[in-house]
Amino acid sequence: MMNRDRVREVRQQNADTLVEFQKTTDEALQRHIAKFDGRYAVLKEQLRSLQSERTALCRHPVSKEEFLEKAKEQLQSGKDSLIERLVREMLAGCQQRNALPFNITGMRLTMFPQEKAWELFFLACTEEHLEKAVAQLPDIGISTKDREAKLKELDAEISRIMQALKDDLESLK
Repeated sequence: MMNRDRVREVRQQNADTLVEFQKTTDEALQRHIAKFDGRYAVLKEQLRSLQSERTALCRHPVSKEEFLEKAKEQLQSGKDSLIERLVREMLAGCQQRNALPFNITGMRLTMFPQEKAWELFFLACTEEHLEKAVAQLPDIGISTKDREAKLKELDAEISRIMQALKDDLESLK
């Protein structure tokens, strides 16, 4: 009988030890999870902040100089397109009627119906007009060079965060 009691006692001790072991490992696991959760929450917040900054930077206006350059390009493109269309339409009309090109009769105001009158803007506006108008704008933009440099910094920081995450994952193998 004594042996049975001893076996029962040992079994109970074994069961108690396993319960204690399970409680301890569960608590250790929870602490590890909380530690990693906290670290990853911080990394995730940093990542989101950097991504927001990147998006805001890309939405930020361009510098006045670059804006003026783009406006000049658009103005010239509009002029070229309008003149090409007008000349083509006028020449086609003259050809069909067997009239002389650039005859004032062939260049009536029908080339500028009211719904297309806005196109005259391209003929009336000059680069000088653009320069004067842009000079009066506030200088709120950022140059492409500065924007790209800042984006490069943000990308490097994002890469650092992602590498830290990959390193953590690798250390768990």
